[in-house]
Amino acid sequence: MIRRRQKRKFVQPLALDQDGELHQGKFLLMANDKMQDPALEYSYSELIAEVANDVMGLPPCQRYAMICTLKDVVGETPMLAAIFAKHGVNIRAINWPHDTVALQTLRSSLSPARKKLRICRERHRAAQGAR
Repeated sequence: MIRRRQKRKFVQPLALDQDGELHQGKFLLMANDKMQDPALEYSYSELIAEVANDVMGLPPCQRYAMICTLKDVVGETPMLAAIFAKHGVNIRAINWPHDTVALQTLRSSLSPARKKLRICRERHRAAQGAR
């Protein structure tokens, strides 16, 4: 009898949003503590650093909401904390509020913040394409 060797497949966890439901958006990369490729990990940290720079240009309420969202999506990793620490922001102190009115205010500021970040990303891509 001949046995076939099975390849081990790398399995990614399903992406969940802050409510515990499947995330419907597009991800550039999934955060993973044990990335296999150092080049991938470096490009991931560069991407997060660029996003952090753009987030710091947002108005305070939108910045707060985007940092909370980044912590939910990426996780409160040492890399994320270090990147924001370079900007003088302690992300460990930034969390979603428990007050429903404040939470609604922050969540309503996410849409304009994402639009502004999308415009920043398009500018970055256009600047890289012009080089």
